[in-house]
Amino acid sequence: MSALPARRRRRSRAKAPCRVSTLVLYLLPTLLVLHFVAHAFTKRPSPLRPLYGVGASHLPLPHPLRYLRDPTRYLLYVSEYGQLNNQIVSLINGIFFAKSLDAVLVLPFTSLGKESSRDALLANKTASRRTPHQLVFHYFNYSRLLSAHPVVSPVEFFRSEPGKTLLSFPNVTVSYRAGNYYKSLFRTVTNTSHLSISVITHPSRRALSHPDYCNHDAVKELSRHYYQGFHPRFILMPIVFFRHNLNCTAVHPDWISMRRNLLPIDSFLEAVQRFLDTLDPPVLAIHLRLFLNGDLDNTDAYAIVQAFFIRFEEQLNHANTLFLAYSPSSEMSVKVFRLLRKRFSGHVVDGTTYASFFDPHHAHVAQLPLASVLFDMWVCVRSHLFAGRLGSSLSWNVVMWRMALRDQYGLESRVVNSPLWYTLENIATTGVKRKEGLLYGTN
Repeated sequence: MSALPARRRRRSRAKAPCRVSTLVLYLLPTLLVLHFVAHAFTKRPSPLRPLYGVGASHLPLPHPLRYLRDPTRYLLYVSEYGQLNNQIVSLINGIFFAKSLDAVLVLPFTSLGKESSRDALLANKTASRRTPHQLVFHYFNYSRLLSAHPVVSPVEFFRSEPGKTLLSFPNVTVSYRAGNYYKSLFRTVTNTSHLSISVITHPSRRALSHPDYCNHDAVKELSRHYYQGFHPRFILMPIVFFRHNLNCTAVHPDWISMRRNLLPIDSFLEAVQRFLDTLDPPVLAIHLRLFLNGDLDNTDAYAIVQAFFIRFEEQLNHANTLFLAYSPSSEMSVKVFRLLRKRFSGHVVDGTTYASFFDPHHAHVAQLPLASVLFDMWVCVRSHLFAGRLGSSLSWNVVMWRMALRDQYGLESRVVNSPLWYTLENIATTGVKRKEGLLYGTN
């Protein structure tokens, strides 16, 4: 009698694992299906990881269903527009478009054009020309920007599977006037004059206006045209630069937050700090945007200097050092610089010796074609006071960065939030006739 219950007890213990394994077999497929369904409805750029070290390249991590459901989207835009400052604004706009469309941004190369700061060494001052240097990586901090939004360098993108896929299409459709840019870009990355693909242009359906650009939903609607192009994985945008006063940088916090993550590489920031350490504070930085192209014809340099002393009387009396960012190719700017150096009681300096402030290990950075322009710009950002020309992209970039980095650099809120502007419309030809209305702006 006692053996029978023991046998039953052994049988009951043997059956218990079978129930557990059966439950696992039923639940595991259900959990896997729920996981993949949840992932399929997740709309965000893929996470990124370094392939060849920090700052070299970042490409999406693979996922089992990524290429079966909704492959990662990539956004490219026409970056060869204007000078360095226009290219910086275009980059920020490109990041915003990529954010709105859940796309990875393919970063641009730089191009050379006529600069609004020192451009004496630029090989081409009239026509835009692509360089082998990348705007982010050679000039701006790659890792810092990557922490804000998924990006990939143009070199690594075209070496990757998505880039090779883009180059494998027989026909690529882009908007009107963007065709030549993409043809040139594809020739650059393939290192051949012969292309197996053709670029087909079509007229843009809609222009971007001020109300649209300030509205996130309108930007998405506008960009849907480009997203529904020749392939859903690639969004090939036209020029994304618009006048800086239409970029909503002053009214939307996203633009300001993007600037906090778009900073020059460390060697630039260190060189600027070494330069500022040699100056007697407080420093007033003025961007001299003076070119004889219609707005300064028949204008006397003495009148400009006299008007500066009237317009910025309070700031000049307060400053011990005056830093001037200007282009040596502008004869008027050189004349104004020399006159200010004679009349100003403190020190008057410029960035002509910028290369000497770079660490010897980073001397090659100072030789980059646009290094002097970025150096001048960032000295203006870090100065205690700044006065810029209304309508200049360089001045506008400086003002926006000062607003974004006010707390980090210990700048006064009153000074940063009320920037000093000047315009040249009412400078008298032969002298200053009135105290008001010659150079004006908003304090």
